[in-house]
Amino acid sequence: EPLALPLYARIPDVEDLEGARLSDVSPTSQAEAVGVPVLLVQAADDHRVPVEHADEMARRLEKHGKTFQYERIEFGGGHSLTNGPARLTMMRAVEAYLLDHLGADQLAQLEPDEVLSR
Repeated sequence: EPLALPLYARIPDVEDLEGARLSDVSPTSQAEAVGVPVLLVQAADDHRVPVEHADEMARRLEKHGKTFQYERIEFGGGHSLTNGPARLTMMRAVEAYLLDHLGADQLAQLEPDEVLSR
């Protein structure tokens, strides 16, 4: 069973958002409806998405008893996690998340294009 739809399949078209309130489309407003484990990775120095947004999402997921892992990277990297230590921390978090939720056997059998389609 897929962990989640690919990101591009979940982003609504701008036309679909016309007239919508931010609270209606914000991921934090949807935390209660989440039905799959979630991995949040956020750099504290992200200037595009404030770290407080990820902190709030984590609080709401926890409030609703959802399964999630939150990796808050305190030592740089920005939005794209461009420095080596930040990127390595993110990759280790992804690896641990996939091992926890897929298991080593299933993960080892996946092809890269299969992972991207989940």
